[in-house]
Amino acid sequence: MEYTIDNFWVPRLAGVVQPSSALTLPGWSVEQTTNPSFVEADLRLRESFGGLNAPIWLVAAPGAVGKSTLAKQISARTGAVYLNLAKAETVAGNYLTGGLVKNQLLPSWEDQKTTILIDALDEARLRVTPSSFVDFLNDVESLARGRSVPTVLFGRVGIVEEAWIILSENGLDCPVLDIDFFDEKRAKRFIMSALGRLANEAGNERLATSLDSHKSMYGDAVANFVEGLGEATASDGARFAGYAPVLEAVATVLSGVTNPANLNDAVQQEMQGQVLQYLADRILDREAEKLRDQLQGVTGAVKKELYSPEEQLTRLTQRIYQTTGPVMPSVEVPSEHRTAYDTALKNFLPQHPFLDGTGDQESGAVFGAVINARALFSPSTETVDAAEKHAGHGTHAPNPFLIDFYLNIAQQRSGDPPLVPPEHIIALYESVLARASVGDFVRLTIEGDEDSEDADVEIHISSAGAQGVDPRILLRTSQAGVLRFGRQVNGVSVDAPQLDVVIGSGNSVEMIAPVSLNVARLKFDCPELAVQRGNHKGAGKDAAVILEASELLESKVTSAPLVRNGTELLVTWPGSSSYPWTQFSIVSNETNSRDIHHDAPLGLRRLVLAFRSHSRGRLARYQDKIEHVRMTKGKLGVAIRERLMRDGILSIEGEMYFLDPDKLGSVVGTKYQDLKMKRFSDEARNYVSSIGIS
Repeated sequence: MEYTIDNFWVPRLAGVVQPSSALTLPGWSVEQTTNPSFVEADLRLRESFGGLNAPIWLVAAPGAVGKSTLAKQISARTGAVYLNLAKAETVAGNYLTGGLVKNQLLPSWEDQKTTILIDALDEARLRVTPSSFVDFLNDVESLARGRSVPTVLFGRVGIVEEAWIILSENGLDCPVLDIDFFDEKRAKRFIMSALGRLANEAGNERLATSLDSHKSMYGDAVANFVEGLGEATASDGARFAGYAPVLEAVATVLSGVTNPANLNDAVQQEMQGQVLQYLADRILDREAEKLRDQLQGVTGAVKKELYSPEEQLTRLTQRIYQTTGPVMPSVEVPSEHRTAYDTALKNFLPQHPFLDGTGDQESGAVFGAVINARALFSPSTETVDAAEKHAGHGTHAPNPFLIDFYLNIAQQRSGDPPLVPPEHIIALYESVLARASVGDFVRLTIEGDEDSEDADVEIHISSAGAQGVDPRILLRTSQAGVLRFGRQVNGVSVDAPQLDVVIGSGNSVEMIAPVSLNVARLKFDCPELAVQRGNHKGAGKDAAVILEASELLESKVTSAPLVRNGTELLVTWPGSSSYPWTQFSIVSNETNSRDIHHDAPLGLRRLVLAFRSHSRGRLARYQDKIEHVRMTKGKLGVAIRERLMRDGILSIEGEMYFLDPDKLGSVVGTKYQDLKMKRFSDEARNYVSSIGIS
């Protein structure tokens, strides 16, 4: 079955009647007109989830794929109410009930003549505590239960799966519909449609005439662009070339080609460089040319340097992040032309393609990532602080394109693997998480030594059923800084005994297993802590959150953490047996003697815990990490690894080591979880003590 608006949504919501009175609450609306440039992506019903007879449906997609656009289009076609939780009042229990009453929709709701498309679950979740979000979903569930007209929730993959778990605990088996990335055919249609929309905007008469006269040339260029885009980003599959913001940026670039005969030259030039960076650079260069054309009296080298990309991005940063400080052109503007330049800036900057219609916010995820990445490298402390807040601790969802632009700058400055401040790592990791699709496993690992400030960072991406080598992003960082988690801690392993970690930024925090932290100093800047398992289908057997620190600097957690079914929280630091950590505190049985009988169990633990839950349902790690000197720490570590290989506990397949936890238990006499808690059985001690060093 095709889950299109015409064939699926319109018939399914045929009984819905558009409200007769205006909706008064923030975020509540009914779209009055359809989007003429809308191109519909494929929608798939996820297998092994609930059926369409359930009263609540969930629509999921990675960040920036088009959930809001789809929801608004359905609203315009059916008369369903569109609720944007990002603009709504604080979400909590009875929010939906109160909204129906205040908007005079309750009678229509009870008669099943209205329904609600609830968008921006991610943004809503970031603004409230875990318990308030559960209360909100309980309110939705109680109102929707028994209705034949579905209530539809839209969100990113992770938040949809979290909502699914919460609703399933209430006895609802809800269906999940996944929005696919645009395939090649739809991507071409999207770009052509976007070009048509740009041509109809005021001031684009040249593009309108050119597109009308040379439509086939534009069509050929778009086809070449999309095909080349897919080839250039083949490592990311169809996703990168199927992102709506990427395709929108492509249309913006092509709209600026003044001579249609040069369209394919532009395509070829683009394919020689990094796709996104080229798109951004081309737009910045074009904006500079447009402004300079207004300065008739300025000539020579001065004119060529005015309104440079760096200057544009600095001005855009100040406009969006509300930062201060003078912005100086890279060359001095002659005094007789200063007024003309200031006037041109006043006219051009609010209309910049990187800004939306208000002139105060980024126009899309791609351009927002360009601005954010550049600001994170600013020499201004104020700007960096604002950029860090925007990237990692704001109330908006993470940007799936930040990682691309950030790494491009970092590699130019510090080589490969690039050196990244620990304060930026979580924002980059969340950027990768934001583009994760169904079945993707994204994990962050940070490893450092006790006697070194340096640490290695790895972001590992794998997909269930994927063939070949999984992609990974390798970075370097310093243990001298602070690793900051804002909204959640998700699939993270940190073994860096000199690194300080702050969890939270004033609001409640979710910890999504598996999580393992072994750090120097730990601080909880959050009033509440909730622990839950990851993707409920195939996340692996490791559903524990283990927090280990040499010192607890501060904790604002005032009540015992909420630990959901199927997960486990274990903590250890001096004083961890006191409230509210009492029931989660663990006591190790390791010995303090510094001899072979102490080092060998710890060496076994270090090696075993290096393995991560793999998308294919096994514990795995890349060969270079397992054989690294940081892992072996001398001959004893090598001997332990070789012994585990001989006993069949470890094996190598391609570039990866795999760990068999069943053989670990039967041969060594210990479990993965026991080693995490530093609980060494006599059998395990005897096993490692028998390992000889040659």
